[in-house]
Amino acid sequence: MKTLVLTNAKLMSYEKGNCSVYGNPSYHASFSNGSEEITGKTASNASCGYSLVNFSDGRACNVTYHITRAGNVIINKIEEV
Repeated sequence: MKTLVLTNAKLMSYEKGNCSVYGNPSYHASFSNGSEEITGKTASNASCGYSLVNFSDGRACNVTYHITRAGNVIINKIEEV
């Protein structure tokens, strides 16, 4: 698994998914930095599910993600720039 980073990205859209069996939120989200765009799902039981909505105001962020063998994009971490 190769970890990738999308720098200076902005949250374009998000949609709440189901909660995990432990009650943690899951989201489907799209991020763009002008030249590159990713659409994926937050990782299971990851804290980025809680912080994702904080970036809905247009603040720039760095998004760490990976792509599974099946081609799914999994968002691991969202950090403020």
